[in-house]
Amino acid sequence: MSRPPRRTVGRACAAMVAVAAVAVSLQAAPALAASTLALTVDQTYQANGRVAAILSVGNTIYLAGSFTSMRPYGDPPGTGEVGRSYLAAVDRLTGQLLAWNPGANKEAYALAASPDGSRSMWAACSARSRDSHA
Repeated sequence: MSRPPRRTVGRACAAMVAVAAVAVSLQAAPALAASTLALTVDQTYQANGRVAAILSVGNTIYLAGSFTSMRPYGDPPGTGEVGRSYLAAVDRLTGQLLAWNPGANKEAYALAASPDGSRSMWAACSARSRDSHA
């Protein structure tokens, strides 16, 4: 009994993978089409530096990064800025900056919320920064 040439097996495998990929993409298409994105610009506060992490807890959105202040949407840099060293929080419904200002002393790169719902929050920062809780 002879074996099929390797080329034929390789082409058959490639064809099966292609068919499977098309089938998966066709099944995923309705889910993608059903997702909705806002068609308007989100008019919330802007950071004056990079935002590295975003964490949503209830109606509060926490931000972490290399920024040192936040300003209202549309204000040019240097106008209306409110000091927020590396951590900030905005209201998810209104987009307004919240009073939460734990005063980290180094850039923050990650955020995590307490799984028990106690509203404790942790930030991963550069060396020599301090822990902050919401």
